[in-house]
Amino acid sequence: MDYLLGRLPVLLFCLICPDISLGCRQSLAEIIPPLLPYRLQARLRFVPWNHEGWKVGHCQVPAVGQKVSLLALSNSTGIREVLANVLGRFNKLMSKKAHLHHYLRVEGFEESQFEKSACNLSDLIDEYAFFESRTSEAPFPELPRLRIAD
Repeated sequence: MDYLLGRLPVLLFCLICPDISLGCRQSLAEIIPPLLPYRLQARLRFVPWNHEGWKVGHCQVPAVGQKVSLLALSNSTGIREVLANVLGRFNKLMSKKAHLHHYLRVEGFEESQFEKSACNLSDLIDEYAFFESRTSEAPFPELPRLRIAD
């Protein structure tokens, strides 16, 4: 990933980007423009089933010890590289059985649990790779929208 100047990789897909402001006495209409989600949205690629991609929450009660704060989260396919590095380091340690004896002495820990964890992480990496490999020429299946019943 290219971290210089906050540039995002071209193939990155954002799944969702929620922002939560705490302690601001302004209305939500006054808070959203400075966040500029619509400006960033033009530069980011969101998955087809969540074109809006931005969720903004607002609470007038500040976090403890703070006057104002903003929490911005992002779930994107960019985490795939980080998870792959973690899995690679884990597999290297597992192949040497490094530090394993510390855990196997504890009742309830088995080596198979570590293998299962590695398999789960590998599956998660594959899911992110699937989302990242999708293009606009091969759209995601259209999911039904929730509707409020009368």
